[in-house]
Amino acid sequence: MKNLFRKIRNYVTSNILLVLTFAFITFFNFYALPGDLFNADQHFWFQRTTNFIKAIKKGEFADTFQNPKPGVTVMILSGASLEAFWTIYEAVYKFRPLIYTQDTYAYIDFVVKAPLVFFALVSYIIFYKFFSRIFGEKISLVALLFLGLSPYYTAINRLFHGDGTMNSFFLISVVLLIYYFKKPERKFLIFSGIAGGAAFLAKSQAIFLIPYIFLISGLGFLILKVNVKDSLKTIGTWLSIFFITIYVLFPAMWGEPIKTFNKIFKEGMAVAQEGRNFEEGRNNIFYYFETLPWIVNLVFLATAIVGLFVFIKNSKKIYKEDKFLFFAFVSILGVIIFYFTQMTLVVQKSDRYITVIMPYLAVFSGLALSKINFDFKKVYIALMVPSLIYISYFAPYYLALYEKDNWGSLSNVAADYLNQKNKPENLNVVVTPKDHTLRPFFKGKIYNPGETIPKNKQADYLVLGTKELMPKKLTHCEFEKDIEFRGKLFWKIYNCQKK
Repeated sequence: MKNLFRKIRNYVTSNILLVLTFAFITFFNFYALPGDLFNADQHFWFQRTTNFIKAIKKGEFADTFQNPKPGVTVMILSGASLEAFWTIYEAVYKFRPLIYTQDTYAYIDFVVKAPLVFFALVSYIIFYKFFSRIFGEKISLVALLFLGLSPYYTAINRLFHGDGTMNSFFLISVVLLIYYFKKPERKFLIFSGIAGGAAFLAKSQAIFLIPYIFLISGLGFLILKVNVKDSLKTIGTWLSIFFITIYVLFPAMWGEPIKTFNKIFKEGMAVAQEGRNFEEGRNNIFYYFETLPWIVNLVFLATAIVGLFVFIKNSKKIYKEDKFLFFAFVSILGVIIFYFTQMTLVVQKSDRYITVIMPYLAVFSGLALSKINFDFKKVYIALMVPSLIYISYFAPYYLALYEKDNWGSLSNVAADYLNQKNKPENLNVVVTPKDHTLRPFFKGKIYNPGETIPKNKQADYLVLGTKELMPKKLTHCEFEKDIEFRGKLFWKIYNCQKK
């Protein structure tokens, strides 16, 4: 035991910057996780996940197809965690709590999000561990800092949703695939293929990994002089593992693989060509050029651009001195350029879709800052302090300040305010928009403006989003409270009780 503690102490002492960085990343990923946000789509994920669990338990495997996203990785991880929680809770209290019960919702919210956050942390570990062997500790440590303490990237990882989980497995797949070309052991290729399949099962936009395996194999052939036979073998092995993973982890594939794939493909094409968010086929090709500086802090983005120019300027020198390092930089540049292009061509757009490229931008940030001719520890601490201040400013509502439309942020704060009222369980509250984002947090009854409150009762309070008009039947309500965060208004609460 003493030897173990000594080894741990020696590791921490010799890797203090890494240990501190990962400790901070872990803290901010889990900080105030339960009950921080019921996003506008979260009720869909609860429904899909519980239906997925029921289908597995009943052996009705075709019913595990819940959505063409397809979201299977999320439903497996969160579903297993939720079922374990329910089983333990039932053993202790002799009943299973409902999902939207205010008293127990925080526990349920935590158990569905925690495994997704855990794999996000695993992706950070793999990102640093293997990229430090490729790009060096300085570049990888700076990249880890920028990525792990990015408020928006952290926010997406904390959602009960498909995007963050896809990001995690996508990153694992790419990192291990690049490293495979440095150390061609089959285990790295296999785990990359498994992670790629898991990424696709989280969200089908990870289909990008299929053309990417051809791209990176082509780069291996051109830059590293990998022979054609080995290149084809790499492609074949990776694709086989990718599709086997999808088949094994997705029970709906067991009976009707072609039909299931066809549903996913059709949805992907509809999203790409028409969009699902009222785009109606109109493609704003400048969308991500406009929004990327908004979701990536300016120091991060500026250093990434500088790092890209540093690489281009020194590319011939890098190629001559270390062909594999040149290959690795070109490979991550390939993710940035081609994934960015893919998402630009797709009609449906959202800021969170482009977070996939942030780890690779962070590597170029690391490259830029590694060239500064000062003591690295001092430079790193000078970066860490403002990064911690920056993410602390957003915590714990990491997504809130980025919201362009109401997606549920601060709904828990509005609910907590109403829960302080006298006998809140007897209150009837009208909420617009997205009334469901307050429901899990409030002890009373929630309605939308179109619903009739039963027993001829009237609304006691109105919770109004910033872009919403006062419902006509509630114009008598009097303003009582603004729900703000860092000076940004999210909800307005009105008292509708007759004086």
